[in-house]
Amino acid sequence: LLKSILIFIFVVISISDWRTHKIPTDGMQGILLVASTAGTGGSFGFLAGEDTGMFAVSVPMAAFCFLFPGSFGGGDIKFVAAVGVAIGVKLVVMGSAAAILLAGIYCIRLLAEKRNGQKTAFAFGPFLCMGMTAAMVFGDAWAAWFLSG
Repeated sequence: LLKSILIFIFVVISISDWRTHKIPTDGMQGILLVASTAGTGGSFGFLAGEDTGMFAVSVPMAAFCFLFPGSFGGGDIKFVAAVGVAIGVKLVVMGSAAAILLAGIYCIRLLAEKRNGQKTAFAFGPFLCMGMTAAMVFGDAWAAWFLSG
């Protein structure tokens, strides 16, 4: 049930970010509420490393944003921190990697459409939400496959 609630929140965040290029604070508060519910004896079988999950991706993203201003929005960084609390280190890292891969595919499409001559900014939140959803659903299978080789 808690995974489903998180996925619903991700859908709402994706739609909002795609339209406005802003991740709503209410969405992150919802994620943290779900995480706190799980932390008090909830049934999150995938919750692991939530204490460091908050920092696993958000700190490198913030550092990257400091070195390359405009590379990420503050909402993206706060979103990843909130999700890290909810799903833990392993899954937030896997979800972020999936998000970067998906966004890269989208950028290739933009280049193919020859829109690369313009300054093209796009919302990264929907890709983060897709990546985090994929990590929650397939994360254990991905980890087993990756570590078996």
